[in-house]
Amino acid sequence: MLRRGMKGRSMWVFFAYTIDITDKMSVYYATIRNNIILAGIVFVLLELLFYVSWKLASRKLYRIIEEQTIEISEAKEYAEKASKAKSLFLANMSHEIRTPMNAITGFNQLMLGTELTDKQKDYVNKSQSAAYHLLGIINEILDFF
Repeated sequence: MLRRGMKGRSMWVFFAYTIDITDKMSVYYATIRNNIILAGIVFVLLELLFYVSWKLASRKLYRIIEEQTIEISEAKEYAEKASKAKSLFLANMSHEIRTPMNAITGFNQLMLGTELTDKQKDYVNKSQSAAYHLLGIINEILDFF
């Protein structure tokens, strides 16, 4: 901004400083100072722009994280309910399958304690062997799950 100074000479006013135009070095330094101040202002504006964009991005990330946290907790609840249902089913099936198999092996033991023909003993022994084998398979399957 140009204005009249003392004794009619033109003066440049830079921010809060008044410099006599006749002093060319002063004008040069004032220009450099103004450029530095302008660069500082640009830097501050860029920093502000970065901060605002970072804030917006972080808000978006927080929303995404919040949504994913809700989805994960819903999936966890679903998995826990499914696990509980599976455990209940297996407990019931374990009882429903193992109890009759134990009864079969028990009756086979009782039959082997009676007087049987050789052919009947062979049948009971095969039945007993098959029952133990089947009970072992059932135990492995139910214990695996």
